Amino acid sequence: MNAFRSSSNLRALYVILCLGLITNGAARAEPSLPTIDPFNNRHALVIGNGAYKGSPLNNPVNDAADMADALRSVGFKVTLGKNLDLPRMRLTIQQFVSSLPSGAAAFIFYAGHGVQHAGQNYLLPVDALSLISAARDLDRAAINVGDFLRDIESAQPAITVLFLDACRNSPFSTISEIGSGLARTTPRSATSVAGQDKPVNGPKPSLEGVLISYSTAPNAAAEDGAGRNSPYTAYLKRHIAAANTTLETVLKSTRTGVTKDTRGRQTPWYESSINGEFFPAGSDQISIEALLAMFLPDKDRDFIPDATYSMTWDPAVRSPIKWQHAGIRSGPNSGDVKLETMSSSWIAPFSRTGDVIITVDGQPTHTFLDRTRKPVRWKITMLGARNGAFLVNLSNDIWSQEFGGFGDRKFLSEERACRKDGSTVYAISLPGKIPAWLAESRSCGSAGCGYDYQLFTDKREKVRLGCR
Repeated sequence: MNAFRSSSNLRALYVILCLGLITNGAARAEPSLPTIDPFNNRHALVIGNGAYKGSPLNNPVNDAADMADALRSVGFKVTLGKNLDLPRMRLTIQQFVSSLPSGAAAFIFYAGHGVQHAGQNYLLPVDALSLISAARDLDRAAINVGDFLRDIESAQPAITVLFLDACRNSPFSTISEIGSGLARTTPRSATSVAGQDKPVNGPKPSLEGVLISYSTAPNAAAEDGAGRNSPYTAYLKRHIAAANTTLETVLKSTRTGVTKDTRGRQTPWYESSINGEFFPAGSDQISIEALLAMFLPDKDRDFIPDATYSMTWDPAVRSPIKWQHAGIRSGPNSGDVKLETMSSSWIAPFSRTGDVIITVDGQPTHTFLDRTRKPVRWKITMLGARNGAFLVNLSNDIWSQEFGGFGDRKFLSEERACRKDGSTVYAISLPGKIPAWLAESRSCGSAGCGYDYQLFTDKREKVRLGCR
C-alpha cells in the first residue's frame, strides 16, 4: 500500500497550497452569455467527395474521415459519407435530418467541390460533372446549401453549424455563370428557383442559432492541400477537440493557422447568429495543465510557501468545473476567516463538489474498457470557505489499462532524486505560476493501474517523498 492510497477503490488528489489568508470579500461575477451545451444530444453529418471524374480532389475523403474521428472523440454521433453520388447524397442528408432530435447540436461538415450561381451555393456529388451542362442544371443535380439549411432548421436543433471546406476552383470552367468559391449563404425559403418566380415550398426557417464557417473568404478559392488534409481541415480537426474551448475560439484559432500557413492566400470566414457559447468538446472537460494552473497561485501575488495550508478560488473566473455548493453559511465576513483556525466541525458546511473530465493532449485520461468507451468523470471536492479552500480531493473508482499517468508532459520534469514507494515527483513549470511539485503514485493489479496525485508548493514536502 503506498502513501497516497486511501482505499483500494478510491484514488484521491489532495491539493494543498499555501497562500496565507483568504481573499477578502466576494468576487464580482461579470455578466456573460449563456452556455449552450446539449452534451448528450450532439449529432454530426460529415461528407467528403473527392472522386470526381475529370476533376478529382485528393483530400476531401481524408478530411471527412479525420473530422468524423475528431467529432466522435468529443461525444458526437456521426453519420459519415464518402464519395457520394447524387442519389446517395440526397438519401444520406434526408436520413440525417429525419433522425435529428429537436434541441440537438447539429454539425454538418462538407469537403469537396462547391460552386455558386446567382447568389446561391451548391455542393457537388461525385457524379455532378456528368449531369451539369448549364447553370440551370445545378438545382437538379447538386445540393443547394440554402435548401439544406432550411431542412436542418425544420428539425428545430438548438444550434446548427455548417463547415464548408468546399471553396476549391470551379470544375465548370466553360460555364461562365457558375462561379468558383462560395457566396454568403441564406436559407432559400422565398427566392426563385432556376430563374422562376415562384417561391420554394416550406416554412421560413429561423436564422437564430446558425453558424456557417467557410474555408476561405466569400468568392475566394481555397487550397486542397499538399498533405493528408486541406489547410482548413488540418487546423479545424485539431482545435475542435480542444477541451473547454468555445466554438468561436475554435474558428478563430483555425483562421490564424490557415492564414499563416498559406501566407495570406486563404483566410477562413464565418458568420454566426448564435446567442451564447457552445463548447464542442464540452465545457466540463479540462486538460491536466489547465487543472494544475487553476490551483496554483500567480507569481505576481504575495506568496508565503509555509505560512498556512490554504488557497484562494475566484468564483468570477469561468471554470470548466461545474461546481455545486453544499450548504455554505459563512456569514457576511467569511472573507476575513483564516482557514487554519477552522475546527474540523466547520468543514462539511463549506464543501463544494464538481465533476470534470480531465484530458491529456486532448484525450480523456480514462475510458471504460467495455461497451460505452465514454470518458470517466472525476469528482472534485473543495473544502473551505466561499472564497478559499485548503483541500481539494479528486477521485474516481476506475482502474485502467490505458491511462499512463500525467508524467511526460512538456510542463512536467521528473525530480530524479525523489523515489519512494513507487512514487515519482515532477517539478511543474507553468507560465505565470509559482514553482510547484506533483507527486504521482501508481498501484497496479489485474484490472490495470490506479494513480494518486498530490500537488504541493512547499519544497520541504519533498523530504517526506524520499527526495534527497
